[in-house]
Amino acid sequence: MKNNKMKLILAIYDLFLALGAIYCGIIMISGRFGEYPQEWLSRVPFTNWIIPGIIAIAFYGLGNLIAGIFNLSKENMGIIISFIMGLIFLVSLLISIRVLGDIYLATGEFIILSIVQILLSIIAFIIYMSKKNSLV
Repeated sequence: MKNNKMKLILAIYDLFLALGAIYCGIIMISGRFGEYPQEWLSRVPFTNWIIPGIIAIAFYGLGNLIAGIFNLSKENMGIIISFIMGLIFLVSLLISIRVLGDIYLATGEFIILSIVQILLSIIAFIIYMSKKNSLV
C-alpha cells in the first residue's frame, strides 16, 4: 500500500514536470515573452530556440509523461524512468551552466525540481524493494 501511495505521488510529480516541459517548449518555439536571451544562441549549436523547444517537448515532456503513466500502472518501470529523467535533467542543467557561463533565472528552480524527482524515485524504489523483500 505504501508503494502505491509513493508511486502515485511520483506519477503526479512526473506529470507536473511533463506539463512544465511542454509549456516551456511551446514558449521556446513560439518565441513569445522574450524569456530566452538571443546572446546565448552564440554559445550553443542552434540559431534559434525552435530546436531546443522541440527537444524540451519531445524528450523532457514526453519522457516525464511516459514515466507518469508507467507509475500510474502496476508496472514498476516508471520508478526507473523517473529516476533517469531526473538525472538527465540535472546533468543537462549543470552542463548548460558550464556552456552558457550564465545562469537563467529559473535554472536554480529547475535544479531543485530535478533533485526532488531523483529523491522521490529513490524513495519509491526503496519502498518497492522493502515490500518485495518482505514478501519473500
